[in-house]
Amino acid sequence: VHQSEKDLLLRRVYQSIMDAAIDGRYRVEFEIHDIEIGNYVFNSLTSNGYYVEIESEQRTELQDIVKLVIGWENVTFTNDKKSGNISVHITQPKEKIKGNLILYPQSPAILKVSCRNFHTTVSLGEVQIAKDRPMSEDRIRQQMNKLGNSEFYWEFLDIQMGENIFIPVKILNELRRTALHDLREQICGKMRRVASKPPFYAASDIRNTTSQQDGFYVSCETPEQALILCKRDSVKGMYLYPDAMQQCLQMGIQNSKGLFLTLPYITRGNVPADFILTSREWLKSGMKGFLIRNLESYGILKKAGLEKYCILDASMYTWNNEAVSFWNDQGIFRNTIPLELNEKELLHRNNQNSDCIIYGYSPLMLSAQCVRKNCLQCDKNQHKMILKDRYDKEFTCVCVCDPWKTGTTGPQNYCYNILYNSIPYGLLKEADHVRKLGAGELRLNFTLESPAQAAEIMKDFEAVYLNGQIPSSHDFTKGHFKRGAE
Repeated sequence: VHQSEKDLLLRRVYQSIMDAAIDGRYRVEFEIHDIEIGNYVFNSLTSNGYYVEIESEQRTELQDIVKLVIGWENVTFTNDKKSGNISVHITQPKEKIKGNLILYPQSPAILKVSCRNFHTTVSLGEVQIAKDRPMSEDRIRQQMNKLGNSEFYWEFLDIQMGENIFIPVKILNELRRTALHDLREQICGKMRRVASKPPFYAASDIRNTTSQQDGFYVSCETPEQALILCKRDSVKGMYLYPDAMQQCLQMGIQNSKGLFLTLPYITRGNVPADFILTSREWLKSGMKGFLIRNLESYGILKKAGLEKYCILDASMYTWNNEAVSFWNDQGIFRNTIPLELNEKELLHRNNQNSDCIIYGYSPLMLSAQCVRKNCLQCDKNQHKMILKDRYDKEFTCVCVCDPWKTGTTGPQNYCYNILYNSIPYGLLKEADHVRKLGAGELRLNFTLESPAQAAEIMKDFEAVYLNGQIPSSHDFTKGHFKRGAE
């Protein structure tokens, strides 16, 4: 059974179940053939998928529907070694064709074939005068009827032939095959979709030049971090959530630093009702743009005509110059250098319009469920939890109960968790290597740090990157910067 045929039959089974559920019917009847095919493609039925992960209320409701509609006893997840003794024959529809075969001595053999409104004529070889055993019409027709597994069958074939003729069987076969091939090309040519020429993004010819930055961008998880770091002269710009953005705009910080609104890692459901309206007001007040972390957020802003204000975070794909060129063509503001590439790979990437993250706790995992709820009880108060691995290393899990951080932490329909690495990513001793990447901006991401800790870390990076001092000792991981992703 071909994959497309299996998919078609399986969809028919699924559709019958869904129709019954919608109509409130408690019984679904299948043909034995459908059940057998369903067993044959059992791999499509064995995945529990998100069914076992959804909320208990939804899961109970789904269980009730399945039990009422088909009953668990009617669903099999075994396959009798995938096929057992099932023998399924799928009849392939064929196109009827009309033909006219002309065979006269000392002339080419001519075959005219038509199907629908398509016609073809093929002439080959030369019909000979038979010396001893002339070919009969039945013998010629028998040979022309050998259409094998082709998509055609003869509706009728008119054979016009002289007496006492001979033509090699090889010529008849070639005549038939050539005519059917030409006919097939004509029919398929009308239906065949011509693929559009893919866009060509040439690798950048621009060499990354050693950059000399005069300051940093910082990403702040909390308003308290932002209010401390905005006082530092080395901070050129800030990525802030809405609660911190509102405070900074009221203080007039946008007059001296570039402010960008940070959007959630995971976007589900509807955005806050006044998000676009408030964003436009903040842009008028001096906000520079948005830091986006997923395609959903980009789609929301593009629909609102705000894509030119977007900065792509490291979670958005820009691993190579083709991807960088694609996003530049979309008119975005800037992108972020991927954390997965090593230094050698980054030297071949066009980094001139990119942020380079040089510090921050990296998210190891994003989860669209609440770890705290699974372990204890979620009270929607943005709690953190500590998870330990087998080596007793501690990993902080942040429960994001208010993804849009609008300043309220009331019950939300959707939340998510961020599991951070046990130690922060830091390129403090690699300042010379980072400069050779030619990045447009340098960024420090502050997440789990207290405001005082954030200020101290800023001082260390200022000393090394701006003043050329010897770096102090820190317990940092270099991530993939030296070893790359494998």
